[in-house]
Amino acid sequence: AFARAGLVTVLPHRLYRGDARYVPQPNFLQRQLLRSSSNPFLRHSERALFLAVDDAGEVLGRIAAIHNRDHLARHRDATGFFGLFDAIDDQATARALLSAAGSWLSGRGLRRMVGPENLTTNDSLGILTGGFAEPPVILMPYNFPYYSRLLEACGLRRLLDLASYRLSHATLPPETYRKARSLEARLGARGVVIRPLHFDR
Repeated sequence: AFARAGLVTVLPHRLYRGDARYVPQPNFLQRQLLRSSSNPFLRHSERALFLAVDDAGEVLGRIAAIHNRDHLARHRDATGFFGLFDAIDDQATARALLSAAGSWLSGRGLRRMVGPENLTTNDSLGILTGGFAEPPVILMPYNFPYYSRLLEACGLRRLLDLASYRLSHATLPPETYRKARSLEARLGARGVVIRPLHFDR
C-alpha cells in the first residue's frame, strides 16, 4: 500500500512496544522529516512511502524509496536508496517492501538500491548488527537482531560497516584534552571557551 506520512510514523511504536531499549522518536519529528514543506532535501529530491498490510488491515512493515537527485548529479551511478525500514520478523513482508521500493526506483531509471538511509547521510544510516544490549544513541539506528537476516535473505549484502563508540570522561585519550586546550588558546581572544558537557545543565 502506498502510504501517507502520518501512517508511516505509527508502526515503530507498535513494533517495539515492550522493548526497554527502544526510544520512540516523536511523531512530529518524523512527519517533519517526510514533508517537503519542512525538509529541504525534499525540495529537490523525492521519496515514496510504502506499507505492508495484511488482509485484516494490520500494518506489518514500512519502507521509503528515495530518489536523491543531488547524489545522482554528483556520482552519476544510477543509485537509489531505501530507508525507514521496519518490519515484523517475516521474510515475505520484507521481500514485498523491498520489491515495492525497488520497483518505484527502477521506474525512475535507477538500477541499484542502497540502504537503509533515512533519508540522507545526514540522518541515521544502516541497521544495527551488534551491541543490542546497549541503549540506542542519537542518529544511530536501533532495530531487532533479525533485520540483517531479513535483508540478506532478500539478496542485499553489506556495503560498509559504521562503528559507534561509548566513551566516558575517564576514558577519553589525554590527547583530546591537549587539543581542546590548544584550540581554546588560539580562539580564546574571539570568545571561544571549551568546557566539559554537563547533562544536568
